[in-house]
Amino acid sequence: MKCPACDQGFSFDELIDEDVYDFNDKKRLVTANCPTCEVLIILLGTDDDDFEEMKVLYPAVNCVLPPEVPSKYAEEFREAKAVLNISSKASAALSRRLLQLLLRDECKIAKPNLYQEIDEFLHSPGVPSYLTDALDSVRIIGNLAAHPTKNTNTGEIVPVEEHEAEWLLETIECLFDYLFVQPLRLKQRKERLQQKLENK
Repeated sequence: MKCPACDQGFSFDELIDEDVYDFNDKKRLVTANCPTCEVLIILLGTDDDDFEEMKVLYPAVNCVLPPEVPSKYAEEFREAKAVLNISSKASAALSRRLLQLLLRDECKIAKPNLYQEIDEFLHSPGVPSYLTDALDSVRIIGNLAAHPTKNTNTGEIVPVEEHEAEWLLETIECLFDYLFVQPLRLKQRKERLQQKLENK
């Protein structure tokens, strides 16, 4: 099968630290870690099922991120996406916290609240318009200016506007691409070009 988190294929005999739990009704729960990304995988089936026939309970959604995204951010993102269908409030809280972490740690923007941090990022030179539009929409859809709890205590679970949680996740994916994916790919293209020039 393919790991729902990293999309890498593996056979079940490669699973790390496999644990099997048997129940009276002949149900079997298997927990293990992906051999590539080490994300927890939980499977449910019967005693007669092969691993390949068991249902994947967790991660509940396919959440493949580019390998350039650092694991500390990828893990937070996967958690926010995994709970989206269970609680949009919880998902949005995790996403707001992750967004603030990215702005502070990667963009070196630290302001008293998330609204002001987004505002400073929007005025940073070189940020593409698609990303500024997306982040500005986060402020508008979430109505951050009118919700002090969302704005200053980003990880708190509070009511969300319709589609706010989904939009936060989509915006963070765009931010991942801008901060991690495109810079590395540009660097790799430059290195290949440099090698060609040196080999002439």
